[in-house]
Amino acid sequence: MLYGESHNPCVFNGLGKAYRYSKHFEKSLYYLNKALEINPTHPKFLLERSQLFIEQKRYKNAIKDTTLAIDKSAGDDPNLYYRRGLANYLCFHYKTCIKDLRIAITKGIDQEYLGNIFYHIGVSFANIEKYHRAIEPLTLAIEQSKEDIRYYHERAKCFILVDQYERALSDFNTVLLTQPKNQNALYGRAFAYKNMEFFDEAATDWEKAREIDPTNPKLVINYRHVYDVNYI
Repeated sequence: MLYGESHNPCVFNGLGKAYRYSKHFEKSLYYLNKALEINPTHPKFLLERSQLFIEQKRYKNAIKDTTLAIDKSAGDDPNLYYRRGLANYLCFHYKTCIKDLRIAITKGIDQEYLGNIFYHIGVSFANIEKYHRAIEPLTLAIEQSKEDIRYYHERAKCFILVDQYERALSDFNTVLLTQPKNQNALYGRAFAYKNMEFFDEAATDWEKAREIDPTNPKLVINYRHVYDVNYI
C-alpha cells in the first residue's frame, strides 16, 4: 500500500516533516494537513505545521497553530512556547515574544535552545528601546554560546545606547576579530571611538565601512553633524 493511501495520521505527519526538511513545502503542507484532518488538535502535528509556516514566512498561521497546540496540551510543552515566541518575534510582537520565551525557560526547555532564546529576548527588548534590559539576556546568550558573534554584535549596540562605550568597543573588537570585513561592526565601533573622543580611529572605521559597502547609503557619515550623535 502506498503511503498516500494510509489512514494513519502519524504517517502523514512523518511525510510532511520529511518533505519540509527537503524544502518541498507544498507537499509538506499537503501531508501535514492530511494528518490534521484526521486529528485536528494533535499538539505534535500542529507544532510540525507551525514550523513549516515559519519557513514559509506565514508567521500568523504559525502563531495560530502553536496557540491551539498549547491549549490542547495543557500548556506543558516548552517547545510550543519557544516556537510561538519565535513566530511572535518575526511578527514584530516583541513583548509577547519575551513572555513566551520566558515561559519556555521556566518550563524546562532543552539547554541547546537557551542561547537562541536569550538572544531573541535581548533583541526584543532592544527593539522596544529598553536597551538596559537587553544587556542581561544578551550576556546570558553569550555565556551559552561564546562563538556566536551575533550575540556580541547586538550587545555592543546596546552598550553604545546606554553610554557604556568601552564595553561596546570590546564587543565590536570581538566581532571584528572573527569578521574583519563586517561593515556594520566597523560602523558601530566608529561610534564607540567617537564617543570616547578617539576621532581619528572613528574616521578610519567609517571609511573602511564605506569601502566595503560603497553603495549603502546608511553608511554615509556627515562629519559636520555627527559630533552630537550618539549612534545611528
